[in-house]
Amino acid sequence: MLQKQRFLIALTVLVIAGVACSIGQPVMVKATPSSAQNPSSTSAPSPNLSPASSPSPASIPSKPIGLRQGLSSLDSYRLTIKLINNGPTAQDKSQNTFTIESGTDGKSSHTKYETIASSADSPEAETSVIDQYMIGNKNCTFSEGDSEANTSDLDPMMKDVLNSWYSMFDLVPMVNEPVFIGAEEVNGVMTNHFKFKVNGLGIDSGAEVVSSEGEYWLAQDGQYIVKYSVVIETRNGPAGDANTKIMHSEFFIQLQDINQPINIAFSQICNTATTTIPASSNQGTQEPSVNPNSTPASKAGGFAGLWDSNYGDLTCAIDGEKVNCTYTHNAGKIEGFLDPGGKSMEGSWFEAPTYQPADHAGRLVLTLSDDGNSFTGQWWYGPAGDGGFWKGTRK
Repeated sequence: MLQKQRFLIALTVLVIAGVACSIGQPVMVKATPSSAQNPSSTSAPSPNLSPASSPSPASIPSKPIGLRQGLSSLDSYRLTIKLINNGPTAQDKSQNTFTIESGTDGKSSHTKYETIASSADSPEAETSVIDQYMIGNKNCTFSEGDSEANTSDLDPMMKDVLNSWYSMFDLVPMVNEPVFIGAEEVNGVMTNHFKFKVNGLGIDSGAEVVSSEGEYWLAQDGQYIVKYSVVIETRNGPAGDANTKIMHSEFFIQLQDINQPINIAFSQICNTATTTIPASSNQGTQEPSVNPNSTPASKAGGFAGLWDSNYGDLTCAIDGEKVNCTYTHNAGKIEGFLDPGGKSMEGSWFEAPTYQPADHAGRLVLTLSDDGNSFTGQWWYGPAGDGGFWKGTRK
């Protein structure tokens, strides 16, 4: 399973880097060496919500900077890249979706790769979903349906080397003779909107070009892609003819939640092998931390026992590093894991009626006092939503 996951993750990168070959070289993304990927200023640009003064369309910058270069200038974001291919037969279909969440703390990310594919030889659609979490130097990867995740700690020196290699290349969306449409606010950022045509289609194949439309939106402050879409279609015969082969392709980039609070937490499946998660800063408060010089809370009974909390009576039992609790508010329950000192617990809460995120389940972190007779902590809706404080005293 691990080899398959690594192969598909590597394939995803190749698909994105080689998109030019997949649906039209003249316009699609290409891998380009980058000698200066970091902007001159490392501070994140504030979204400019006021249209620029009215320059002539010809003077408005229309060339996008590299995707990686643009992302490196942001504090946080959610990026979606989608590639859809249909044809040449009705059974040949594929959809690849690549999503990346980058946390506000600058140390965490969540990447998901989803693919749906069928062909004339295998007409039944096959689906694959792979998730990868990186928090600090900790990595967790799993596929949909897995009972266990693959986890590892990446050596800091190795991480430095990988980051250096990654920074040498960028994804540069290419455009042909763009036409300025106007200034528009997109996803909370003031942008300049352009349209263009895809050139070069049908030259070698002789196919009729049905569609070759592209458009994109560049942030006025930063020239990075906020939204990008291309739809192309070709056919080798008249419409409606049973023998006509049609190639239909779509490519999208969407950048959302730019510089907005994003908290990344390991999925529950990762928690079986992960006991600590670096604190996030986006909730406006600092998560409880463990003082290595304090008395181990296990000497005072740890989390086991009955507690009076602001969410009702809380009863906890400990089995090794695992903590299982129930509480009276909405028939709630907690599944968590202790840190090595037994003083801090990280895990998930679940409540009736659905016990499912994000409305009725989410992440939590609780920390015992030095004497082990009280605790404080925080909880969140799902892995990254709003939340609140949790506190209790031993009964």
